[in-house]
Amino acid sequence: MRRKLILSLAVACLAGAAWAGEPWKDKPSASWTDADVRRILDNSPWAKTISVAATWLRTGAQGLEVGTKISIPPSPRAPAQMEDPDLKLPPPVHDKLYDQFARFLLRWESSRTVRTALQIRAQRQGSLSSPPGVPPLATEPLEYELLLVGDSLTPFPMATDSELKANTALLFAGSGRKVAATRVIVRRRDDGQILEVRFFFGKRMASGQPALAAGEKAVEFQCRVGGTILRARFEPARMVDAEGPDLR
Repeated sequence: MRRKLILSLAVACLAGAAWAGEPWKDKPSASWTDADVRRILDNSPWAKTISVAATWLRTGAQGLEVGTKISIPPSPRAPAQMEDPDLKLPPPVHDKLYDQFARFLLRWESSRTVRTALQIRAQRQGSLSSPPGVPPLATEPLEYELLLVGDSLTPFPMATDSELKANTALLFAGSGRKVAATRVIVRRRDDGQILEVRFFFGKRMASGQPALAAGEKAVEFQCRVGGTILRARFEPARMVDAEGPDLR
């Protein structure tokens, strides 16, 4: 009896582990839990975290610092220190000014998996319609759409939409192709604060060939803004749901 119970628990644990592995492949969407939805939207093959040095947060006595050097007045209780021009070995006080990072979430918004998760979340929050800006599931998006959100989108007001468009692209590693953004939409609150940035890319090259070739191993997003380059790498082979490849 004891042996049967142990065996049953082991089987249940293995089944639970497999079930919790990749809900977008292992479960029908109707069975996705709130945790599954959060994982798809925040930590899945379609959602990447970008961490960059927040140079725009560096401030000194004269205000915003855009360079690599900052002047720190000596403490009245400590002897004056000579500042290292290159900050190769910055004193601890510099850590508060230089070790600042901004984190962003970049999500492949036009994918079937992400749109399904967004629709489920909206319904569970009491909304009968899809979230703003998200193509309905019944339609096939005409462009690849990526969404960028973050705690601080400070650098984006420094660039116009046309500048963002000119400095954003998808790079397809296997073929060496580069697809420029077709448009960029910056969504703001009434007070002007930026809520999100949406990037759109054509699915076909100027020659008419698909931008995403079969067997593509990696797609890298690049956006240069405010002196910083935001990068994220997507792997098409992992962007697969129960219906098959999902990089729409």
